Amino acid sequence: MPHGYWNKDTMTEYLNENYVGYRLLDIQEATENGYLKVLIKCPNNNHDPYWAYWTNIISGYTCSSCYLED
Repeated sequence: MPHGYWNKDTMTEYLNENYVGYRLLDIQEATENGYLKVLIKCPNNNHDPYWAYWTNIISGYTCSSCYLED
């Protein structure tokens, strides 16, 4: 999808459809490479919110704390 497609609404919709319980807290554009960075909160209340590149989220990379617990 084109870069201009993603905004708070479309990102929230994507998370709701693909990663139930994940919440978008903030968006910022990384100046060094132009990739969108997002602050995400996973459903596990014991895990801190984390910054990630949006391209990584849509590629299937989610909370590393959840991943390490499996």
